[in-house]
Amino acid sequence: PISPSDAHVAGRTASQATGVTLGWVARWEHDKAPENFVAAIEILVAEGLDFQLCLLGQQFQRTPPSLHRLQELAGARLIHCGYAESRDDYWRHLQAMDIVVSTAIHEFFGIGILEATLAGARPLLPNRLAYPEVFDLEHQPERAHLFYDGSVGQLTERLREWILSGVRNTPASPLTQWVRDHYAWSALAGQYDQALTALVAAHQ
Repeated sequence: PISPSDAHVAGRTASQATGVTLGWVARWEHDKAPENFVAAIEILVAEGLDFQLCLLGQQFQRTPPSLHRLQELAGARLIHCGYAESRDDYWRHLQAMDIVVSTAIHEFFGIGILEATLAGARPLLPNRLAYPEVFDLEHQPERAHLFYDGSVGQLTERLREWILSGVRNTPASPLTQWVRDHYAWSALAGQYDQALTALVAAHQ
């Protein structure tokens, strides 16, 4: 279940109001395939597209070369890089994202992606792992545009399209409301209470 901070209703700041902001919320490790994200960004930077980057997610003592490369590429485009100091800061950074990207090759659930979506970002996800099930793609085929085939080529193509169209953070979107209804703690707490009560009663 997602338990957002009150900060998620505050809106982006003026300093974050220009250009489309691409977000990253995963650990910077090999199972998240960050090198694919970096490869796409390198192409978009070379094309001179107007965007910014907000990089969250845990980093460890040994910084991967791909992160160093991305920091060099991004330059002034990089509005944040590193762990958020508080939950309120975390939600403010999520709120600054217009698009949140995953390139993961291993993912159990993807709570960071759901949190970013709840904060108003549009997710762009590989069509694999838990993502199609989490976003109920089978029963919501209109969400196919949120998925790509996992390749750097299609990731780049979709990001280019969304940057040029000026995708913006939309905290009141139908997708955001759907995530809130299906995954927010406020929506699930009652179901957990019922399940635990039934479990206890069955063992008495």
